[in-house]
Amino acid sequence: MKPQLGKGHFQWTTGGWFGAQIGCTLYLVVLGVIMIIRTPALGALVVACGLAPNLLGIALWRQREHMTPYVAQQILLCGIAVATSVAVTCVTLFGIGHPPGERWDALVGVAWMLAIYPALMLLFHALEKAAVRSNATIKD
Repeated sequence: MKPQLGKGHFQWTTGGWFGAQIGCTLYLVVLGVIMIIRTPALGALVVACGLAPNLLGIALWRQREHMTPYVAQQILLCGIAVATSVAVTCVTLFGIGHPPGERWDALVGVAWMLAIYPALMLLFHALEKAAVRSNATIKD
């Protein structure tokens, strides 16, 4: 199986792919395991939110001969964003740490924290487009 080459900045590398994938989701699994002790159902949901993007990442990795690494990276980031949004929102609304009257207010902080994912996607888009332009200039 020969992976598809990227047109710009992103390329398929085992360490880069799985390192980023695990690095972006491990905290959810750890948080979920810790929460299982006090709130089993919510903890299990958070663990599932940590594992789901990893399953997506493995599926994308297996399709690397049919997909560019940039597109796969953006899909994976979107999946991580959705899983993190579900986990953090559920923990904020139904978990521990905030009195019931303050939980909705805490969601404003959650929204700001979750802004990192679209910001990363925009950064990666800019990096990819700049690299593609640079490669086109070099070839001309």
